[in-house]
Amino acid sequence: MKDIQEPQNLTLCEDKLNHLKFEFYNDEYTASLIDYAGFEILRGYGPTRLDAINDLHKNLI
Repeated sequence: MKDIQEPQNLTLCEDKLNHLKFEFYNDEYTASLIDYAGFEILRGYGPTRLDAINDLHKNLI
């Protein structure tokens, strides 16, 4: 299991997030929501993986 350490002692277990893909580019994280066919259908961005997930969620609402 690959754990990701985030600020404030929060740990995200990447292997438990089945439909999210994380990338790091130009000092920014990208969280992509992946559908069953493997297509990226939505993205979120932020300085941490948690911020990227929150941005992705905000884009859903």
